[in-house]
Amino acid sequence: MGTDNKQSFDPGAMANASGEHLVEDFTAGNDGDIVSISFETAHASGFDFFAADELRLAQDGADVVVFAATHDSNLAPFVSVLRLIGV
Repeated sequence: MGTDNKQSFDPGAMANASGEHLVEDFTAGNDGDIVSISFETAHASGFDFFAADELRLAQDGADVVVFAATHDSNLAPFVSVLRLIGV
């Protein structure tokens, strides 16, 4: 089980694929690793970013990718911010 930790990110800074965080040793499952993504936001504690369509998960081949909404008309609506390799 790994201990990778990304404390925060700016989705606006992740406008290209080379800006996404890569995790190569993520272990899925009940005894596996946990992804915790924090945002600087005015939303109350407990806000569900997935239900609000601010975060999305997608399978890309053997990887799982986390996408975040940008709210920036100069960027794509969602950008890849985290890639779990081989999950």
